[in-house]
Amino acid sequence: MSEHGLEFLSRLGVSIAVLGSALVLASVSVTSVVEVMNRQEVVADDLTIRQQLANGNDIFTPVETRIQEREQLIGKLRDPIAAASERKRLAPLYNELGRKSFDLGQFARAEESFQRSLAVDPDNTVTLGNLAGLYASAAVRQSERRQRLTLFRNASNYFETARTREINPNRKREFEVNAASSRFSVATELQRSGLNNEAIRELQRARALVPNDSPLAAQINRMLSSIGDR
Repeated sequence: MSEHGLEFLSRLGVSIAVLGSALVLASVSVTSVVEVMNRQEVVADDLTIRQQLANGNDIFTPVETRIQEREQLIGKLRDPIAAASERKRLAPLYNELGRKSFDLGQFARAEESFQRSLAVDPDNTVTLGNLAGLYASAAVRQSERRQRLTLFRNASNYFETARTREINPNRKREFEVNAASSRFSVATELQRSGLNNEAIRELQRARALVPNDSPLAAQINRMLSSIGDR
């Protein structure tokens, strides 16, 4: 092939490469535009729903109805980030339903409501404290020792979780005392079952949560001495 023929082919190759690049860029640009338009459409559709969610906070409407309405609206959101954000706002409503159920003596429903609140907002110390209080209250009314022990353990664990996540120092101390009290109750049940070594471990954990000069610390020390003398 002549020198001119080679030069022509070379230039043709460059032209084809440039054209290919241009087509790729055009394709990317079209795709980007479509994605932006779709995103804008999603945002526009969700905006109306989120406005409805913002306006649906009538405290005179039963909490069960408010939860149901919000769940239905959240289910219509197309943006998963917006849906997750709105779902977290359900936490106070489920906590409210839990308190209402507890006051009505509906303890299973109260537990479920508190757990659903924590499912969307696990760091909410108010709900953690409420759930712990529910378990402690249920333990006091429970006649079967094994069930009572489990309930007191649940109470102490949730009180301690609330303590570690609470930033208000007064509420933090309140959770510490409640956690220690629940662990003291756990130790009492263990001692009654003859499980003294486990009881001692619970008492030591409880004592670490309260000041040495507190009445509860004195109770813990007396129980430790009593077990140690046996």
